[in-house]
Amino acid sequence: MAIGRVLRRIKISEVRGLAVSKQKKKTRARVRSDHNIERLRALVAADRRLTIRMLSVELGINKKTLRQMLHDNLQMR
Repeated sequence: MAIGRVLRRIKISEVRGLAVSKQKKKTRARVRSDHNIERLRALVAADRRLTIRMLSVELGINKKTLRQMLHDNLQMR
């Protein structure tokens, strides 16, 4: 009977751990917001020769995310 209680506690703690990890994912800031897309659009319109690295530093957004935003939202290669 003691083993059953231990196993139940382990399962409960695993479930609680999953619930906490799901809550953390929900609280992450959304980088691909309309505001950031407009900021990116304005920078690219002002100077198309800016590199991904320069845009990343200017906007404070990851380079991979910037590439996805340029491709998906602004329809650029």
